[in-house]
Amino acid sequence: MGEALSIGLQSPLHGHGVATAAAAALLAAAESVRELSLRHPPDRVSACLSLHAEQMASSPLARDQLLCRALEAAGLDIAAGCEPLAQWPLFFSRRTTPTEAARAGVREWVFAQAGDGLGEGWDVARAVEARLVQERGDAFEAARDQDERLGFEAWLQMALWDDPRIAATAEIRRLMRAGGVRLSERLRGERPMSGAEHALRLLSRLLGPKTASRDRGEASS
Repeated sequence: MGEALSIGLQSPLHGHGVATAAAAALLAAAESVRELSLRHPPDRVSACLSLHAEQMASSPLARDQLLCRALEAAGLDIAAGCEPLAQWPLFFSRRTTPTEAARAGVREWVFAQAGDGLGEGWDVARAVEARLVQERGDAFEAARDQDERLGFEAWLQMALWDDPRIAATAEIRRLMRAGGVRLSERLRGERPMSGAEHALRLLSRLLGPKTASRDRGEASS
């Protein structure tokens, strides 16, 4: 995670690192297992999970890479006749954190195979922003803590692109890194924002204090 710090990204507060994002991926994978199990026999469920995992492996979004691994693990468990995701405590846990030497080996491989360019980085950054808005349901909700959430996503991109535990190819890892760098630049204001982005940033600044004031009022009542 050294590069994340070198480009000015702060590590998340306690309880909000890779393990938290991994937990969200496990929950999503468990829901997929539940839904598929209602309609298909175990062998078909395993095949569907594996196919979905392959699709996620081609995404440059860090959260999709975590979901890829969770789906893959669930599919393998079912194929082996085991309870799906029974080993969840070890899924991207601190105990399985790769060494710096292992990360360095991944970085060397990526740079040799795909280079270190930042091409398409803005496309990845926009995809991350669009995902956040989609998850919140509308731009007004997304604006409330936009910078904080984007900051975490930028950190997550940089924390995982050289992590040997994900299944991404060298090119996908390059794109993950490029997206993380561009998101950090976006947060530092190093790229002119579009009209929609400027409006979202303005909403974030306007709604933040009001939300905090309202919360304090509710707490004191």
